[in-house]
Amino acid sequence: MPPDTVTDERAVLADYLREDALAQQLDKAVRTIRLWRKLGKGPPVTWIGQTPHYRFEAVKDWLRASEKRQPREHSGRRNRPGHKTHNTSLTTA
Repeated sequence: MPPDTVTDERAVLADYLREDALAQQLDKAVRTIRLWRKLGKGPPVTWIGQTPHYRFEAVKDWLRASEKRQPREHSGRRNRPGHKTHNTSLTTA
């Protein structure tokens, strides 16, 4: 029995997302994915002909590499010990 070529092709690409699927997964527009790719900011891409594909694990690695610690919360410049504040209110003499 000859192998089902459609099934075989899908099996080969089973670990890859197409551009529209990636956009949906990341809750972004397809044009954003294209812009990231153009700017070199997006996840690694594999081209099959003229169609970009994104390996699922590579996308997860890219997301992990993009993680940043949240900045410390601070109350701004006012009321910090040893810091002079500027009076911006206008006074009339």
